[in-house]
Amino acid sequence: MNLDIDISAEERHRGIYTVPVYTVDINAGGFFSLDELLAVIDKESILFDEIKVVVALSEAKGITEISDLKWKDEDYAFRTGTGSLGLFYTEIEAAAPFRPEDTEIGYSYNMKLKGGRFFELIPVGDDTKVSMKSDWAAPSFFGEYLPLTRDLREDGFTAEWSINALSRTYPSLFIPGVIDSGKIIGSSFGVQFFDPVNQYLKNERSVKYGFLFILIPFLTFVLFELLLRRKIHPVQYFLAGAGNIVFYLLLLSLSEHLGFNWAYLIAAVSVTVLLSAYAGMVIQKSSKGLIMGAVLSVSYLYLFSVLQSEDYALLFGSIGLFAAVALVMFLTRKIKWYNESE
Repeated sequence: MNLDIDISAEERHRGIYTVPVYTVDINAGGFFSLDELLAVIDKESILFDEIKVVVALSEAKGITEISDLKWKDEDYAFRTGTGSLGLFYTEIEAAAPFRPEDTEIGYSYNMKLKGGRFFELIPVGDDTKVSMKSDWAAPSFFGEYLPLTRDLREDGFTAEWSINALSRTYPSLFIPGVIDSGKIIGSSFGVQFFDPVNQYLKNERSVKYGFLFILIPFLTFVLFELLLRRKIHPVQYFLAGAGNIVFYLLLLSLSEHLGFNWAYLIAAVSVTVLLSAYAGMVIQKSSKGLIMGAVLSVSYLYLFSVLQSEDYALLFGSIGLFAAVALVMFLTRKIKWYNESE
């Protein structure tokens, strides 16, 4: 079985949400051989005129166009199947008559399908070769078989699979209803149309750094209290932390309507201004509020750069945490923790 697949994908919008959908052109071809069948069944027992080719599909409504089956230089129209394979609810079939003297016949057909989110196949041939290309820039390959070769580009991807029957848990020759259909369906493989840095994923990743952004204003207040000898009430610590928690709610709600970048800018500026003004009033020095503003501005700029990176987010986040701890250690190096007068 040889499949040449061309997938055109795009994002469709439903309200404030988006979902990837695709149109796929499939050029299918290959050949059938009776040699294996004749090794276990007597030729006189085969009803040659009733042989048919069956294509199993998970959804019939996705079919938008299909050619006739080209079978030994003859064309045979596809029609709704009878479910003889027992794999999916939908089957289409076309007559594929052999003659007793035939042992191998080639076939081909073209099909257009529509779907969404992912596309997968089952390798039922003795030798299954798949060549796939698409204009979607962020594929996520899944299933029992990953592509042998793949080329990911900004304008799309190409991938190729080559699967031999010996790598499966079921044979190419089987009796429907006797073999476990779950084994066949479980051998599927395919591609998911994945957005690696969408707004919800960025929101989720930003929350993972939440502890750091609650800790930063807390430590800033601690340093003000230690270095300036100003008493800060626990309620004031709590309110400073609450301001940073509100940042994530603002970020999520605004990003659904404005996009992540604008939402991040508005939420970060709002929280920075709020906490800077609050710090200035608590310490009773506007200059200290500016210090809080500078600390938060650097922190939010750093977090934004981390979120934009798909491959180095953990590395950048770890470096940032290390730098924050090192800075606190440096600023508190001369504090004599056991001497209250100091």
